[in-house]
Amino acid sequence: MQFRSLLRDSNEFTLSEKVLSTDEDRHTLIQVVDQKNQTTLIRADTKLTNVFDKQDLMIHQLIHFPVVVAELSCLSKSDEGKKFVYYKSTAEKKLSSVVDRFLAGENVEGYNPTARLKIIYGVASFFRLLEILNISTIKFSINDIFIDSNLEPKIIGLHNFFPVDFKDQIDILSVELSEQDSSNSLAPAELTNGENNHFSTAILSFFFGMIIYQMYNKETNRFVDNPREINGAFKCFMAMKNGAVLVKGEKMPEQLYELYKMCFDFEPENRPRFDEILKVLENENFLENVDRTSFNEYKARLDSSNPILVYHSAFDQELDDEQFLDLPILVFK
Repeated sequence: MQFRSLLRDSNEFTLSEKVLSTDEDRHTLIQVVDQKNQTTLIRADTKLTNVFDKQDLMIHQLIHFPVVVAELSCLSKSDEGKKFVYYKSTAEKKLSSVVDRFLAGENVEGYNPTARLKIIYGVASFFRLLEILNISTIKFSINDIFIDSNLEPKIIGLHNFFPVDFKDQIDILSVELSEQDSSNSLAPAELTNGENNHFSTAILSFFFGMIIYQMYNKETNRFVDNPREINGAFKCFMAMKNGAVLVKGEKMPEQLYELYKMCFDFEPENRPRFDEILKVLENENFLENVDRTSFNEYKARLDSSNPILVYHSAFDQELDDEQFLDLPILVFK
């Protein structure tokens, strides 16, 4: 895969939309055209249903990748001034709803070891893409993952992802928030260091570990050597700081539990990077009862895809044209 900066030198560009109809589905082609007449044609997985003026729009954020639900948000300029308009396609169903049935002992059709490994691998592949681009998030949980009819993962909530260089502007990284929220969606050390927060891509590893754990365990606040439930993220983080790890449920394979513990490390620098994680997941001996042919076909589809990221974020601020155009635009292709 190669990197290419498509729009960095552009002063303006427009969007045009063309909808293709088929018997089975509807797809949207979004054409990005800059002032030098360079174009990129992007096919969204589902039709963007919102109607919007295609003139004088600037991209806020667009990611196209097999693991990501097509999501587009634009800054629209009108006579009344600037305003943000968000457009996001729909996803099929939450992964958490399938996991709840699985953990309750139901026989969920198709949700077998192969499907679960595909979900885990797909999320890791997307996080690796963000890691390469030095983009991270302040909040993520299993509720941000949907699955399609093939039980393959689709991630939403891209508005929560930011370039790590903008960490000084992310004022919600605070102890106050960590006390209010749950450990399922916030990372530990990064939120308990006060002004010295460590906002980096290492947060992604922590969230990945939590996703693995949540896929196999109903409760996420019971720690080894402490059977009592610990309520509140801050208290959970303090337990982690003292070396505590969550209890392994009976449904969780030992290999995934060991991977979870590596990712769940309190100290960011100790967590594995996603190149390492993907190598672990790709190992032929990783997990039992996996259809390797089906898994390898899914992996090959991800490897051969052309992921595109156009990231032009103003963080919901009122910016003039010069400020807006100085913000980063990245294209990963």
